Amino acid sequence: MFPDGARATGPATAPVTIVKFEDFHCPFCTRVQATLTQLESQYGDRVKLVFRDYPIDQLHPQSRKAHEAARRANEQGKFWASHDALFAHAPKTSPEQLKASAQDVGLDLSAFEQCLSSGKSQATVQQDVEEGTRAGVTGTPAFFINGRMVSGGKIRVGVTYGAGPAPQDGGMRTSVGGNQRQAEANAP
Repeated sequence: MFPDGARATGPATAPVTIVKFEDFHCPFCTRVQATLTQLESQYGDRVKLVFRDYPIDQLHPQSRKAHEAARRANEQGKFWASHDALFAHAPKTSPEQLKASAQDVGLDLSAFEQCLSSGKSQATVQQDVEEGTRAGVTGTPAFFINGRMVSGGKIRVGVTYGAGPAPQDGGMRTSVGGNQRQAEANAP
């Protein structure tokens, strides 16, 4: 579900992996960031979070450039800082605004601008979109928790271990519109 070199946070050995397909201009994606930050804080190295690009050009025509900019930031080791800044300032992605955002997160501006203007990331962003579509993504945010899809703008993702200590498998319960689904730690 994620290629080598994917933008990820959390240990590779985490029992729970959340792959998220997002659009930097999607208001629902922006809203879910606080929940994801809470999950990372609460469950630490039991959760790995993987970002995949899914700009929806029909709804957010300027978002694709933001995704390309984030990939350039990744090359400089600052993907997550750029990710947070792009969501915080969405949908402001004019070339000047992307440059200001890059400067705010401490990127080498010359290298950033050169890579962004080259269009070097267009194919890799499109590859994420195509892989997401093949996996069943039709909107954002879309999540795959240990390989099982959970989708929707009104998603409430909660990790619950019930009373007592956390299970050894890192079991995770997700809530989507009131329906409960159990995401097994070793699910495909």
